[in-house]
Amino acid sequence: MKTTVEKNIEYVTYTVRLNTTYIQSQQLHSLISLRNTIWNKLLTIKQDLYQVSKYTISKFELDKRLTLLFEDFPELKNFHSKSGQVVSKQIDQAYEMFFTKRKQGDLKANPPNIVDLDKPTSVTYNQSGWKIRTNNRIKISKVDDPIEFFSRKKFDKANIKSITVKFRHGKWLCDITIEKQLTISKKQQNNKKEILFIDLGLKKLGYGIDTKGNVVIINNKAKKKVKYFNKQIKKVNEKLSTKQKDSREHKRLSEVRRELYRKQVVQVEETLHIQSNELVNMNYREIIVGDLSVSHLVQIKNNKYKNVRKSFQQSSISTFIDFLKIKGKRVGIKVEEIDERWTTQTNCLTMKKFDNKVELGNREVMITDKIVIDRDLNSAIVLSRKYLEGYVADKEGRFSKRSSQNLVELTPPLNIIRVLEENNLFKEEVSRPDGREGFGRT
Repeated sequence: MKTTVEKNIEYVTYTVRLNTTYIQSQQLHSLISLRNTIWNKLLTIKQDLYQVSKYTISKFELDKRLTLLFEDFPELKNFHSKSGQVVSKQIDQAYEMFFTKRKQGDLKANPPNIVDLDKPTSVTYNQSGWKIRTNNRIKISKVDDPIEFFSRKKFDKANIKSITVKFRHGKWLCDITIEKQLTISKKQQNNKKEILFIDLGLKKLGYGIDTKGNVVIINNKAKKKVKYFNKQIKKVNEKLSTKQKDSREHKRLSEVRRELYRKQVVQVEETLHIQSNELVNMNYREIIVGDLSVSHLVQIKNNKYKNVRKSFQQSSISTFIDFLKIKGKRVGIKVEEIDERWTTQTNCLTMKKFDNKVELGNREVMITDKIVIDRDLNSAIVLSRKYLEGYVADKEGRFSKRSSQNLVELTPPLNIIRVLEENNLFKEEVSRPDGREGFGRT
């Protein structure tokens, strides 16, 4: 099950398995082939027009070209017209994502390409083209008979927005998206005044500080699960390399590997669901999260040698943020991402850059001569001061206060000195071998 929220509307997607006959399976394969044909023809039209006149046609113009395609190619008339419009929308979105990634500096991003006609893509029907019967059967346009599906949930009276038919791992599946109106009861109303600030990371998924000075640590459980499954998958891959392709043992091990990948995704999402629920149940008024641009960080040359790319993929940070936003919206909690650049390199007490650069391996930072705290806690406090006190950073990482008053300054300020003293990692004064006074770890 997958959930997304737009304004006051919640979209919940359920995936069911279709029990198709041989004829129904062939008809669905034919629909996917037609879908890929439409994709290739519309994409070619868009690319050719740009090469000739340097003009990019919009989705609306693609829909017009789609009407002409249906007239010129009679075989496309077996494809539902609304599903064809979904294909033109997907092309438009694919180009939009490509240009966005390029603007963000992702030089490896590629534009959408021509696909093979037999590629197992998906066919989406929105508004029309299907009908769900009471006996767990679904009638799909251009497929002869209703198809039986397996589900405990009853969909015949649900407000269905769209369905998507797809072929995955030798099985026909159908994503059924239901539209629900979000309502927040009085018991769900959030009346607390505290705000939680979270700095996202790799060792810990998140290190937070609220306006009362309480520290919230979110362990990176998803990363541990990914590492466990990757280890099991590696063992299977080693065995696969010794087996003859298409042999019985090779097919068995390939199925084991697919099942491990599936379990990995399920368990990681389940873990992130639980952790995001725990945060939302703390009932903060707002949750402010650092906007961690993963696609930018993994391209930094020095970071490539420190397995940063692999660590970010294992942490599933973007999925965690999505879950947090969805669950927060349900109960009236504002979840906002703000720029967190330079927070690691900035002293939270003085809001000035450290004399020495904080490297990825430095897990502690020295705030004063007698106070050393966790680097992620330092970043979370810098985030809070940016949001509450209106600090902004220039291109070189120098912070300064805005002249205009910030509305959130009505929130009581964080007692930074108390927080630093409580979380100081060097508490007891000791004598060093060189005779100088210092502080030792407790």
